[in-house]
Amino acid sequence: MSDTAIRGVAKAMIHTFFRRVEVDGLELLPVSGPVITVANHANGLVDGLLLMSTLPRWPRFLGKATLFRIPGLKPLLGLAGVIPVHRAKDAKPGETDRAAQNDATFAECRRLLGQGAVVSIFPEGISHDLDTLQPLRTGAARIALSAAAEGATGISIVPIGLAYDAKATFRSHALVTIGDPIPVDQWADAYRSDERATVRACTDAMTEGLRAVSPDQTELPSPAAVTRRLRFATAVRSARDVSPRPALLLAAPIALIGAIVHAVPYQIVKRLARLPKDESIRSTVKLLGCTALFLVEWTGIAAYTARKRGPFVGLVALAAAPATGYVAVRFAETLRDATADQPAAVGRTRG
Repeated sequence: MSDTAIRGVAKAMIHTFFRRVEVDGLELLPVSGPVITVANHANGLVDGLLLMSTLPRWPRFLGKATLFRIPGLKPLLGLAGVIPVHRAKDAKPGETDRAAQNDATFAECRRLLGQGAVVSIFPEGISHDLDTLQPLRTGAARIALSAAAEGATGISIVPIGLAYDAKATFRSHALVTIGDPIPVDQWADAYRSDERATVRACTDAMTEGLRAVSPDQTELPSPAAVTRRLRFATAVRSARDVSPRPALLLAAPIALIGAIVHAVPYQIVKRLARLPKDESIRSTVKLLGCTALFLVEWTGIAAYTARKRGPFVGLVALAAAPATGYVAVRFAETLRDATADQPAAVGRTRG
């Protein structure tokens, strides 16, 4: 039940923040059996939410233990089943059992793989704003090979490329590209005879797999590549919205209410998101900040309405508040698209 609830929340957050999310190669993800997904890490917590909302199988993530120190985030990570990774550089004074803690983390991953689950790892180890794939850590390979050595069979490592045209921009686009699975059993014998060399060979194969899901084979998908991939879908949608004026007129009053209701929390988060230097952190601040403040505002509106008008009207207000926000967003986008498409449409008519 918690998996279903968290997936629903992730989908709502992702499809609110991003205007369009495209997934390529979904058929390559094994429908059953143990899987380790390895993805590039370009957008903080948003990367994990994107995988939660697009993968048909529920992934169990490895995340740095420092995330569990954030009071508002800790219960959500627990509900999502995130497994903490304890990095030496994050240790507090007096902490000396990092190796033992990570042994427990690896053991939990092996247990999950033995049960045929999906474990998701960002093997770069950091979220960054660089265009190129950073050197992969060996943890994912060690987990996969040690799980196979303990008897888990049929483990696949699936590379996934995550790309954004403007990752910190509200209502931008995201692209998820799933690559060919890498079978781990091919290294079973070699791992028993030379553990270190086999771990390196597996990590090198993951690196090549991640590069294979990018357009030029050496860099991660660029903003221009994401835009090209989504251009056709945009053209189809624009053709469908040839005459949006009647709908705009009908939606205008609701959109105005939605804009007024959400203006203050949106502006607060917009200004807070300017503080981090890293763009990947800005998108996380925007997504989580807006979600938190909007929930507080919607709850407050519902509570006030219920006290003044009764519980039933309060429930209606609770449902209506986010609905007006969605209408406001769609109204602004449709109006902008209609204005942008008009000269092109006129030119085609004259031609």
